[in-house]
Amino acid sequence: MLDSLDAQFAAAAAQPQAEFYAMVAVLLAATLAALYFGFRALIGARWIADLPTSRIASAAQGYVELEGHTDLLPGPAIVSPLSRTACAWWWYKIEKKVTRYRNGRRQTTWQTVTHQRSDELFLLRDGTGQCIVDPDGARIIPSLKRSWTGHSLQPGPPPAKRGWLQFGNHRYSEALLQLGDAVYALGYFRTQHGVQDFDERGDVRALLAEWKADNPSLVARFDEDGDGQISVAEWEAVRRAAIREVRQGHVAQAVTPDFNVLGRPPDRRPFLLSSIPQDHIRRRKQGQGWALVAVSIVLFALLATLLQTRLALP
Repeated sequence: MLDSLDAQFAAAAAQPQAEFYAMVAVLLAATLAALYFGFRALIGARWIADLPTSRIASAAQGYVELEGHTDLLPGPAIVSPLSRTACAWWWYKIEKKVTRYRNGRRQTTWQTVTHQRSDELFLLRDGTGQCIVDPDGARIIPSLKRSWTGHSLQPGPPPAKRGWLQFGNHRYSEALLQLGDAVYALGYFRTQHGVQDFDERGDVRALLAEWKADNPSLVARFDEDGDGQISVAEWEAVRRAAIREVRQGHVAQAVTPDFNVLGRPPDRRPFLLSSIPQDHIRRRKQGQGWALVAVSIVLFALLATLLQTRLALP
């Protein structure tokens, strides 16, 4: 067996210069890629292991780890467009079966027709409080993944059980974070404060400009003498009304309660929403990381052996 490997290395090393260096470039790129993604996975596992789990009510501003359950914000429900299932987050893809003939051989593949993912806000609750989750840019590990087939772009309801045999020239795939799911989250936590700084003069000017743009309504509201114009005295009444409306709006906003938001970090740290517990994710990342590092070592050994064999050629 070793003799066979030596012969294969010798044959590879004896390739013409262009082919040989192309082979070296591919091996080097594969080695570096495996090493990069391996260390990236190990760093992600270290983030999960080192970061303490925070409670929403006492979480510090910045990068945090949270655990809670999904829920909806007040207002319309979040519904998956594919199966019409109420959920906290959805992703779907519709594919069409395409048959081609190449070199007299039939090839059947699935071609993506459309795919979308939800960017709607939802709530994460724990025993101490709640925060709004903005899923834009997150890596999401869903609690439910399913696919089924049909005969048109508009899917029918998903089957209760997935059978071995599925028929149809369209395939529908769906992933969901379901309502009430336990979710492990890594992301950037910030509190939006209800008490705000206001620019009264600027807001009054903007409101007056808005009113002046609709002159008939302005005249109908403030023309006391009925001459079809706004006099100097009437304009003073307009200005006072604008100030009063702006101040009322400021008071209403000032008593708005604070709310917490979890979203994508401003740096390159992971943004993760997972229905899998953190210990499982950490072990998975560690396993993937060390496996990729091992692959990179094997590839580097192959590359070094290939170069050594090339240099040893007469």
